[in-house]
Amino acid sequence: MDKPHVAVVMSTYNGEKYIKEQIDSILMQEGVTVRLYVRDDGSSDKTCCIINNYHDDRIVLINDCENIGIGRSFFTALFYALDNDLEADYFAFSDQDDIWLKNKLLTSVDSIKGIDAPALYCSNYMILKDGVNEGLFLKDIQSLDYALNVINKNTIYGCTMCFNRALAQTISQIPLPGLDILNTRYHDTWTCLVAIACATIKYDQLSGILHRIHFKNVHGEGEPSLWVKLWRTICLFVSKFFNLLTFRTTFKEFKTDIVNYCYRIGVGYVKRTSDYFLKSLSFYQKSDLAYIKMLANYRNSIKDRFTLIKNASFCKRKDESKMFFIFKVLTNMI
Repeated sequence: MDKPHVAVVMSTYNGEKYIKEQIDSILMQEGVTVRLYVRDDGSSDKTCCIINNYHDDRIVLINDCENIGIGRSFFTALFYALDNDLEADYFAFSDQDDIWLKNKLLTSVDSIKGIDAPALYCSNYMILKDGVNEGLFLKDIQSLDYALNVINKNTIYGCTMCFNRALAQTISQIPLPGLDILNTRYHDTWTCLVAIACATIKYDQLSGILHRIHFKNVHGEGEPSLWVKLWRTICLFVSKFFNLLTFRTTFKEFKTDIVNYCYRIGVGYVKRTSDYFLKSLSFYQKSDLAYIKMLANYRNSIKDRFTLIKNASFCKRKDESKMFFIFKVLTNMI
C-alpha cells in the first residue's frame, strides 16, 4: 500500500542555529512520503547554505531572495508546492526551529484521511525551552466552531497544521489579505479562518512537535503585553508629535510613522481582519456573524460600538479584561 504523500512547507529567515535539527526531524517522519518545500525570506546568515548542503531530492529550496514577510512567504511556498507537486495528497506548515516527533505527520494524516471535502488537522504542542520539554502548551482547547474566536486571538499555530489538497486549493482560490493583516495575523490565522468557514476541522489535544521557544522566534518570549504595547504607542506618539511641533518632521511623515507602528503591534487588526473576512468569505453564516460585522463597522456606528461594549464578555479576547476591551472599543484600537 502506497504511503500518503505530504508536502511540508517552510519559510526561513536567519534560522541557521536550529534549522538542521528541524529538517532532520522532518526527513525522518515515519509512515509517509515527505517532500520539503523551503522558501527563504531573504536570510543574511548561512540558512540557505545549510539547506543546500543536504543534496537531497526531497528538499526543494525556493530562494528568490525577496523579503516579503512571514505570512506571504508561507503562502508563496504553499502555492508553489500545490502547483508543482501533483502527488501531494496533504500539506503541512513547518517552522524553522522546532523538532517533530517521528509520527507527527502520520497522526495528522490519519485524522483527516478519507475526507474528500476541505479538511484541516491541528493540535496542541509541547514547549521546548532551553533544551527542556516543558509539556503541553494549551491547557484549554480553543473553540474552532466560530470565526470570532480566531479573529480575536488564534492559539492554533501553523506548525501543528496538516490539511488535504481540497483545503489547499480552496485557500489558493481566495485572495489573500494584504500585508497589513498578514504581517500581524500570519498564515496560520488565515488558514484557520478559511477552514472554519468551509472545512472539517480535527483538533488533537496531544502534540506531535516540540515547539522551540526563544527570544527571536515569532511567538517567543519577546511578545509584550497589551499594556506595554499601549505605553510604547503613547511614548512614540509624544516623541513624534514633539518632532512635528519643532518642524523636525512633516505631518505626512508623522502620520505614516504612527500608522505603520500601530500596524506592527496589531492595533486595529481585529477590525481589519473582520472586514476582510466578510468580504472574502461572504458565504459564512454562523451565529457569530453579526458580531463580526460589528467589529468591522464599529468605528462608523455608535449603535455597533454600544452593542460591542454591552456584549464585552462574549466579544473580547479570552485573556483580556472587560474594561480593557471597552477601552479599546472607545479608542478605536480593536
